[in-house]
Amino acid sequence: MFILTFMDQKSTYYLLAAVGVLVFGGLVYMVNKNPEVPATTMMDESSEISEKSSSDNLQGTYEYTITEGTVKYVANKVFIATGPTNVEGVNTSVTGSGYFDSATKMGHVEAMFSFSDFSTGNAARDSDLFQNYVSNKDISIIGDFTDLAMVEGTDQNAVLPLNVTINGVSKQVDFNVTYNVTPETLMARGDSMINLVDFGVKTPNMLDVYTVEDQVKINFDVMGSRK
Repeated sequence: MFILTFMDQKSTYYLLAAVGVLVFGGLVYMVNKNPEVPATTMMDESSEISEKSSSDNLQGTYEYTITEGTVKYVANKVFIATGPTNVEGVNTSVTGSGYFDSATKMGHVEAMFSFSDFSTGNAARDSDLFQNYVSNKDISIIGDFTDLAMVEGTDQNAVLPLNVTINGVSKQVDFNVTYNVTPETLMARGDSMINLVDFGVKTPNMLDVYTVEDQVKINFDVMGSRK
């Protein structure tokens, strides 16, 4: 500012022109120095975000193997002298698989385990409750689903009909199920009440000591990883 004050008009024009040339030359140099870096527009950024979001969706068929699982039963054991008490049996030896097809919205899950692997924390009680009353120890819970609502990585709740096999007898039982599916993982947990007589199981009892009620609560919780 002080220099321009003492210059005549012609000199001022020349100086401004020189400054303009220097600024323009600097800009050209900066662009040429990085010729491989494209300019990113707001439209480019929007397209990248949209493309990333769509890739997060479940697309295709996904198959899973159960890697962790727990099945529990809760039976009501009624002692003649003291009244009822809940007995919980726990089984962590669960195997199985599942799949989901995003195109057809069809899914399948199956879990297998054995009565022999249930534990109530007391071996004698385990034998009293069911071990000596079930001839076929293999148990399975299998479900095939159509038009299955699915949002990746989000818990979904539904009442689903599952095919339960106990003592060699299969029955369809409605379970309250929460499930969650991603491209790499499968989670499902659910619960229901079953009547043991429907599966040919006679409930244990000891005259003048205790009885076990026929209705038993079953719940499961399984996790799977993509094959």
